[in-house]
Amino acid sequence: EGEVREGPFSLTLGATWTKATIDKDRTDPALEGNRPRHIPTFSFQARPQVELGKVTFGTVLNGTTSSFAQDSNILKQPGYVLVSPFVQVRPADRVTFSVNAFNVFDKLAIVQLASAAIPVGGLTNAQVMNGRTVTASLRYSF
Repeated sequence: EGEVREGPFSLTLGATWTKATIDKDRTDPALEGNRPRHIPTFSFQARPQVELGKVTFGTVLNGTTSSFAQDSNILKQPGYVLVSPFVQVRPADRVTFSVNAFNVFDKLAIVQLASAAIPVGGLTNAQVMNGRTVTASLRYSF
């Protein structure tokens, strides 16, 4: 992780690279050598932003490569990149107005699948990130 600032611009970056494998499994040795469930090879976050006096704007980018739904490594969950822009306005001392748009492109981002393979019925439980969500707040600091 790191951050760079130059005048009104700043960029915060972070990334994780993982080459995980199951070394030993006492209950199911057939899984040895497979990638553990839900562990992507690469994930990252970035936050470029600009601060101009009483206004700050930017975006948060979160991304991950594909991963497997279960340790058997049969069903693969797709990777994703989520884009979440924001703007903050400070109209008066100790007052901040913010608008945030999480997942602004309404990307389907699967975090977890419950099945090791697609069931005969074609359906499984899935945990996903929220779709497009816009929030606004007015904060007074005292």
